[in-house]
Amino acid sequence: MLSMVYLNYYIITKKEMPPEQNNNTDLMPQLARIWQRIGLFTKVIVGVNWLCFAAHKIFWKDIIAISTTFGSCNAALFEGQIYRLFTAEFTHGNFSHIIGNSFALLMFGIEVETHYGSLFYASLHFWLMIISQAMDVFYAACRVYLLPSMLFGKDINQLKVCAVGYSNIIFGVLMFYSLTGSESHFTIAGCKFRRILVPFAYLAFSSLAVPNASFSGHLFGILAAFIIKYCGLYKCRLLPQHAWVTDFEKESSILTWIRNVNWYECSFFGANGDHIE
Repeated sequence: MLSMVYLNYYIITKKEMPPEQNNNTDLMPQLARIWQRIGLFTKVIVGVNWLCFAAHKIFWKDIIAISTTFGSCNAALFEGQIYRLFTAEFTHGNFSHIIGNSFALLMFGIEVETHYGSLFYASLHFWLMIISQAMDVFYAACRVYLLPSMLFGKDINQLKVCAVGYSNIIFGVLMFYSLTGSESHFTIAGCKFRRILVPFAYLAFSSLAVPNASFSGHLFGILAAFIIKYCGLYKCRLLPQHAWVTDFEKESSILTWIRNVNWYECSFFGANGDHIE
């Protein structure tokens, strides 16, 4: 996990700093520039995750108790405890888990939120959660009830699985990152990769670095991004229309106040006309 954190920090600093400033060894100015680039929604959602993590550690402490209480446990979901699909997103097992997720969200969320705008980006998180969680529950149900044993079905152990963490949404954000922008390649430590392959490379890397990570949950986050991008959710008005977001931003007194408060670098990004078709 520490290697993933280092990789995330390396990419953020190299990506966000202008070329003439990359050789600056002073850490604080670099962090200040990164903070200014992070969008408001990304700051809020990372903060909420840390607040929930602190509350869980204070009141529950034991990871098993936290997972069984708030995690996306298949047995509980099949009994109708749908609220777990939401609470599981803001539940993390340990410090390395939440630190890795926070860095990944910062690394890829910066460009995606800037590209789509803060409000539209928030709606992407909501639909990534709904679609990826629905796919994961359906997959578990098939493994338990529908598929024969020769196809890895009749697996009663699936009922014991309790997934936690924001990473399914993060992998969806990563997929949007790969589909956003004009550059076709992504450079890490001097090595070029096709941008569309970055989510799958990160999926393989995270599975090797963290063996107990949910491969299916991460994969469904990637697939959820494809569904949102290419399956007509915007045209069906399941996503907020650009005109709606623009009008709301103009009329909302709260957003006007947020734009005028600069002392904490709120970095609210307005809708820029580039939406999902």
